[in-house]
Amino acid sequence: VLQQGESSYRLQSDANGLFAVLLPQGYYDLSISTSVVENGMTVQYSGDYGRSLRQTVSNDYNMDRQDQRSVSLDVNGPTNVTPGQSYTYTLNVANVGNTVETITLASNGWNMTFTANELSMGFGSGASSQQLQFTLQVPSNALVAHDPVKVLALGADGVQIGSATLALNVSASQGVTLALAQAQATDGGYYSYAVYVNNTGNAATSSR
Repeated sequence: VLQQGESSYRLQSDANGLFAVLLPQGYYDLSISTSVVENGMTVQYSGDYGRSLRQTVSNDYNMDRQDQRSVSLDVNGPTNVTPGQSYTYTLNVANVGNTVETITLASNGWNMTFTANELSMGFGSGASSQQLQFTLQVPSNALVAHDPVKVLALGADGVQIGSATLALNVSASQGVTLALAQAQATDGGYYSYAVYVNNTGNAATSSR
C-alpha cells in the first residue's frame, strides 16, 4: 500500500515479488506484506518504508517476519492436596506459535520439580508438543485461601509466553490458642481479663 496524504494506492506484485507503478513526484509511505506457509502454518512478513520520489527509481525492500509466540500448557493430576505433602502431575506442552522456541518451565511460587526444565520445540508440523511430569511440594503453611498456583513457560529471552493455573483444594486444619494477660491486684470487685486468641489453623474461622 502506497500512502500520500489522504490518498492511497494498493499494488499487487508478481510471483517474484516485483511491481512497477507510475506516480506523481512527492513523499510516499509504503507498507508491504506477504504470507508464507512454513511447517503447515501461515506466517506473515511485513515492512514499512518512507520514500521521496523525484525521478525513476528502483528499490529493494526487505520484510520482517512477524513472530507469534504462544505456548499451551495442560496440567493433569490431583486437585485435593494437604499442606506438607508432595504430588505428581502430568504436563502437556504445545508450541502454538509460529517460531522455534527454547522454553524454560518454572513456578510462580510453590516449589515444582520438573523431569525436564528446558524444552526445545519446533512449530506447526515440526515437533511442536511434548509431555513430561513434575512434582509439586505443597508448603507446610499453605492456606485454604491461597494465591493461584501456576506453571509458567518462559522463552529464551525470559518473556512469559504461556501459563497454566492448577486447580487446588487445600485441606483445612483448625486450631486456636488462648492466652490470658498477667493477673493484677484486685479489691474483690469485678475484674476484666484480656484474652489473646491466635488462629493456628490454615483457614479463617470463628470462635466463641
